[in-house]
Amino acid sequence: MQVSLSWLSTHLDLSSYTVPQLSDLLTFAGVEVEGIEERGVTTDKVVVAQIDSFVQHPNADKLSVCQVNDGSGTARQIVCGAKNFKAGDKVPLALPGAVLPGGFTIKEGKLRDVASLGMMCSGKELGLGDDHAGLLIMAADSPIGTLFNQLNPADVLFDLEITPNRPDLLSHLGLAREPLRPHRHPAQRPTRLHRDKNESSRLRHQTRSQRRLPALHRTNHQRRQSRPQPGMAAPSPREHRPTSHQQHRGHHELRHDGDGPVAALL
Repeated sequence: MQVSLSWLSTHLDLSSYTVPQLSDLLTFAGVEVEGIEERGVTTDKVVVAQIDSFVQHPNADKLSVCQVNDGSGTARQIVCGAKNFKAGDKVPLALPGAVLPGGFTIKEGKLRDVASLGMMCSGKELGLGDDHAGLLIMAADSPIGTLFNQLNPADVLFDLEITPNRPDLLSHLGLAREPLRPHRHPAQRPTRLHRDKNESSRLRHQTRSQRRLPALHRTNHQRRQSRPQPGMAAPSPREHRPTSHQQHRGHHELRHDGDGPVAALL
């Protein structure tokens, strides 16, 4: 099961723990950590940039020299080998000094004698998947110069092995309540669903009404059966109709000898 650190942080205050420390806490609590995957970037040197124009690289057929707007007010020149962009596209731009997933540090340099002052990134280079065939094209309304991690917050995924006897740990809330509970911040509590009192009262009223429905149906059915059918005379008010219990009792008395209504007649 994959567990998101950002989702766990909505239930617990884990700001004082590093990723290896959290992995140790889970292990000591009896939850096996099979892997850890970091997604996104935390550096503030990856920003949203817009490609204003580009031309063919003078010394390489597969490279382009791009002029991009990173929000600083000065155009920045970037040499790029991707082909899936056009003028006006917005892409993530790693500035010199940015450290990308895998420990790769961006520096100013030259590619085939043309200066490149940064690197436009693909999704894989930012830890957001395995797609590295081209640049990560962002939404057209993404503000230029905005930090990339503000629009796409970084996260850490723990790959956990949950044993069959612990189904209560098959959720972020379950992990927050049990294995990590001793390390919970005093002011932080796992969220829970609160039932509206008015809604509960309405549901109880509906349930009682539904329980009374069969009884009402039987009463109406009996009333319809007691009504005289067309062409039949209504029974006289003084006429006494023995009940089934009284009829049964009379047959029982006829089967006995000695005292009883039949013996008295004899």
